[in-house]
Amino acid sequence: MDKNCVNYGSSWCIDFECDDCPVRDELQIVESDSIDIEKLRKALSKDFHDLYRPKYTTNWKAERTVRDVEIELIPFDHTKGETKMKTYEEIADHCSMEEPMRTRYIRYMKIRWADTEAQKCRNGYAFKWATRFLNGIEYNASDCTGQSVLRTLNDEQYTVECCSYDELPEQIKEDYLSDNGCGKEYASYLIVKHNGTIIRYESDAMEPEDARFYRDLSWIKEALLEAYNLGREDSNEQ
Repeated sequence: MDKNCVNYGSSWCIDFECDDCPVRDELQIVESDSIDIEKLRKALSKDFHDLYRPKYTTNWKAERTVRDVEIELIPFDHTKGETKMKTYEEIADHCSMEEPMRTRYIRYMKIRWADTEAQKCRNGYAFKWATRFLNGIEYNASDCTGQSVLRTLNDEQYTVECCSYDELPEQIKEDYLSDNGCGKEYASYLIVKHNGTIIRYESDAMEPEDARFYRDLSWIKEALLEAYNLGREDSNEQ
């Protein structure tokens, strides 16, 4: 393709038939085995990045991410359009999903299609749902069952559990725990999780004179403000 041509450098050059092309008669059919797949992917990505710009679409960043992932998954070797990924975690990582969207997507997929995870990943169905999450249309794209699952996941984003010492996760038991009052083995514990990750744990192992909001109970104020701020962040993510 001539450098003066408006289509020079475009990924469509390999099959573009322009009447004004100065080298049209010199075009040759390129065998797929001789194509540099990586260069082809980069060319396609460049075209879509040029297409999706702030002045053309408001969600241009998400559109670019979706197209890049699609290009990465294109089976240039003509192997039935299947991917080698077998888990929802691999799909999420491949799509560069960030928290809390990553956990939300994986939980949704595992609740709905846990028994066919590998199949859904190989045939592109899991990727289709990943693009829906990336574009923020997972709720509208779901049927009644899916919408119910999403509402349940919303309720699970911030959870608070009460438990005994024996019910604590091992990583918490290995940490320093207050041995005041009745002692850590006989204390009650409060575990706060956000998107399945423990973000805070507290105990009632304290001396009676320290059971004040400005002393051993000062964490309550912090936890309430923390929950409020996380709620605002989660609402902006959805």
